[in-house]
Amino acid sequence: MRPDERGDEHLVVHAELSRLRRLELPLGAFFAELRESGLPTDPELVPAAGSADWPDALRVLASVLPDSPCVVVMDELPWLAEQDDLFDGALQTAWDRLLARRPVLLLLLGSDLHMMERLTAYDRPFYGRADTMILGPLNPAETGRALGLDAADAIDAHLVSGGLPGILRVWPHATPAMAFIDSECPRPR
Repeated sequence: MRPDERGDEHLVVHAELSRLRRLELPLGAFFAELRESGLPTDPELVPAAGSADWPDALRVLASVLPDSPCVVVMDELPWLAEQDDLFDGALQTAWDRLLARRPVLLLLLGSDLHMMERLTAYDRPFYGRADTMILGPLNPAETGRALGLDAADAIDAHLVSGGLPGILRVWPHATPAMAFIDSECPRPR
C-alpha cells in the first residue's frame, strides 16, 4: 500500500486461503505488495518472486525498509505457516537478525486463535518475541464510522456484518444494509 493520509509508510500482506495452494503464489503476492507499498526507496530492489522462499522474502523486506518508522502487517499468518514448514523459523530468524532493531512495527494477524497462540508457544521459534492481543469485532459506532453511515444504518450494518472487519472491507462506503445484502445476495428470478 501507499503511504496513508498522515504520510506513514506501511505494507499489508493478506494471504487468501484460495491463493495458498502453491507456495509461490503467496510469495509472489508478498513481493508485489512490497514493491507497490511505498516502503522501498527503490522498488527495483524487490524481485519478481522467482524461486524465492520465505527466508529470502523476509531478507528482502528487511533490506528495503526505510530508516523512518513503518508498519508491516501480515494477515492470515496461520495459513502462511501451514504452507511452509520453514516459515516460523524464517520469521524468527528475520526478526532476531534483521528486524528487531529497525523502526518497524510487525503485526502478525490471524483469525485462527489456536494457531496464533501456537506461534508464540514455549516450544515454538517465536516464543518470547511477541505480545498476543485478541481483537474483537467492531462495535456499532465503529462500524458506522468505518462505513460512513448514520446511527440507524450503522446498527443495521452491524447486525448484518457482526462488526467483522473482513466483511466491512468489502462493504461499499455509505451503503445501507439492505442495499449491501441485495448486491451480495441477488434474489433468484
